[in-house]
Amino acid sequence: MNDQPWTLPRDPNELASSVAPARRYDALLHRKDNFAVDRGAAMDLLRILPYAEIAADENRRFIERSVRRLAGKLGVDQFLDVGCGLPTTPSVFEIAEAAEPRSRVLYVDHDEHVAVHARALMAAPGSHGTGWSDFIAGDLRRPKALVSDPRLRSMFDQRRPVAVLINAVLRFVTDEEDPYGAVETLMAAMPSGSYLALTHGTADFMTEEQREALAGLDRDVHGPLVPRTREEIAGFFVGFELVKPGLVPTADWGRPDDSEVTAEQCAAYAGIALKL
Repeated sequence: MNDQPWTLPRDPNELASSVAPARRYDALLHRKDNFAVDRGAAMDLLRILPYAEIAADENRRFIERSVRRLAGKLGVDQFLDVGCGLPTTPSVFEIAEAAEPRSRVLYVDHDEHVAVHARALMAAPGSHGTGWSDFIAGDLRRPKALVSDPRLRSMFDQRRPVAVLINAVLRFVTDEEDPYGAVETLMAAMPSGSYLALTHGTADFMTEEQREALAGLDRDVHGPLVPRTREEIAGFFVGFELVKPGLVPTADWGRPDDSEVTAEQCAAYAGIALKL
């Protein structure tokens, strides 16, 4: 892991010429904060996984259900959203605040485009402002720098639980970048009673042809894509106590009775676990 502090590194003019995971996800959700290059990358995925838009939507739905559970039933009012992506409605803060008015949310992302949007939102008239939510530039692959950021320490009461959200992020972290160590470092810095909530893409429900096509995507365009098995994803929760229903396909976590989405369409697992 590289634990040097993270700063905005690039000329903003370069943003429109390269794919960003946050903007590709935005395109799959049929939102507007993306460029042609991101929409092209989304189409690449759809040619391999025709249900990729459903998978993106189910990831978003899990975020809503999980934050509602954490704030409303589990009593958490402090949230660290790592790899938060571009702003969506309702936001994590809006969901949490509706259940627990004292909620504080710290958003973290290393994407320059995300940083611009997040900071503009924080400064917008009528927004909740930095007293209750804030954004910092940071990278999951540099966890020591993240947990030592003074804004994180000032944002949260270190004596009370924090919910660490890592949704649809770890599949972009290669084994060489030590994703398990990154999660362990983040959670080690959180007090007992904190929660880890995450989603992670999987190839468990793909055909061999789909797996090969996904592995064959141009890494220079798409960046690393590392789907992991259920067993590998369960490794992120080692030492924690999984909350019911455990580690399941995203649509099955708090599944609405009328949902007909299949595990294949989800293409990801979701879970929440308690740090004892």
